[in-house]
Amino acid sequence: MYHRSLRSFLPDKEKQRPASSALHFLWNLLLVSSRLVALALFASALPCFIFAHFLCSWALLLLAAWRSQTDFMDGPGGERLYRGAVALVWYFDWFNVAEGRTRRRALLYHGYALADVAALCGLWCWTLSAGPPGFPPRWVVAVAVVAVYVVGLLLKMVYYKWFHPNVARDELRGVADETDFHARPEADGEAARVRFHAVPEAVSLRSDADVMDRGGPSAAAAPDATRYNKRMRKLAENFYS
Repeated sequence: MYHRSLRSFLPDKEKQRPASSALHFLWNLLLVSSRLVALALFASALPCFIFAHFLCSWALLLLAAWRSQTDFMDGPGGERLYRGAVALVWYFDWFNVAEGRTRRRALLYHGYALADVAALCGLWCWTLSAGPPGFPPRWVVAVAVVAVYVVGLLLKMVYYKWFHPNVARDELRGVADETDFHARPEADGEAARVRFHAVPEAVSLRSDADVMDRGGPSAAAAPDATRYNKRMRKLAENFYS
């Protein structure tokens, strides 16, 4: 659903193949599942250290999110909360939160994540090495978890090489979202109806101060006060450009 919401901003979204969405889902599934299994194995062997691992990883990822200089929320307090949430998401998977080329940032993140998955699985094997052998052998399980992450990375490279549309931010179209729209009632003797209005790219959100300056609260119901979901568009800009 997140991927298709981003696709709604593409000018040629009807030309996108279903294989693109399937591949996008598959590599995310492999990366997240490998990460979760590695964390579960580590927690089963060293449950007291999983919280320390989370806090240290989250602090490191929060620093990376802070250095990305995100500009997503309207105020500084909301931006700090957003960066903390980004670090929490990055603990499990990567998504782009800043403008510009992201290859270097993605390589750094996935290098860190792959090393962390390998370390977690290695510590799990080492901690339980004194116990009775299991089936399949523990080292086979650890190698399989790391291999799943590597396969997910390879599928991600295939997606970005042949399926990912690269468009400039000016080429993205504006779309009205059902959570952020202007309702226009029609006084035709029947019950008022609500219409959703898409807006061009140049139209931006108006602040409450602008509305008050143009005539008070009644101006908020003006027919031309159309809005679109600017945060979803921001995510689309970061993902496609």
